Amino acid sequence: MCDWDPERDPVRTWDVWLDFNYPSQNDLGGNHKSGFKYRNIRNKLAKLMKAQLNAVPAAAKFRSAIITRHYGLSEKGKQKRQYDEENLVGGGKPLVDNLRDYGVIINDSPDAWKGYYKQEKSHDGVDRIHVHLMEY
Repeated sequence: MCDWDPERDPVRTWDVWLDFNYPSQNDLGGNHKSGFKYRNIRNKLAKLMKAQLNAVPAAAKFRSAIITRHYGLSEKGKQKRQYDEENLVGGGKPLVDNLRDYGVIINDSPDAWKGYYKQEKSHDGVDRIHVHLMEY
């Protein structure tokens, strides 16, 4: 993989924080009669991320990120649950596509990008997404 060495410390890092409910793969649906769920989520994320991603220089080499879903309380005030791993990773697609579209990653192929996904309870009950970008 291009410039990837897990033992090496990143040369540069950036943090992006979004007050947004991280979607599950199940939330994305398809781009047909389902109401364009994926596209709507992607567009909402693009608007929220724009200012922060414009501050990150365009990628010229391999980058990775730790993407963290901070899950809070439901509308009824109950604690949300963790997603299973497949829904967690699959739900990150609109986020990764925006990173690519803004030039923050060269593209989303394994030679140019690696994403690591995790989730934890929100300390204040608010849904958030944290993207910790790293360049090697």
